Amino acid sequence: MATNNKPQQKIGEPQHESGKGSYRCPPVETRFKPGQSGNPGGRRKGSRNVSSVLDDVLGQEVTIQEGGKRKKVTVLKAVLLCLAREGLKGNIRAIDSLLDRAQRSESKSEATGTDDLPAEDNGIIERALDRQTRKSATTQRGPKNVKRDNGGGDDER
Repeated sequence: MATNNKPQQKIGEPQHESGKGSYRCPPVETRFKPGQSGNPGGRRKGSRNVSSVLDDVLGQEVTIQEGGKRKKVTVLKAVLLCLAREGLKGNIRAIDSLLDRAQRSESKSEATGTDDLPAEDNGIIERALDRQTRKSATTQRGPKNVKRDNGGGDDER
């Protein structure tokens, strides 16, 4: 076996003595200095996205007065109660907003529901999957009893 007499080049060293750079080896003067970020204006550590801040705000407790009594409820519940009151006064936008949120909440709970299917339905699904796997196995192997044309020009009719 032939040995390679070239000296091993370390990753990050320029391939050319001139420092010009080449494929996957940028010029030395344009490389990031040690400790320098490639995205200095990027997201800072510990900064939070809108979703997490919104969860915190809606989860805070506030004191409301309902029926002459003071209650502590979350901001979310207080806002929904306020929407409901406005809707009862005849505010169409409040009614629309409240019903829209209720409908979205209901559709989410239906989508994540874990309703078990009856045994009859499970049997139907299993048979359908069985047929599908047998069908795909046949198409991968190809149909049986089919003569392939060998290009000889002999047609069998």
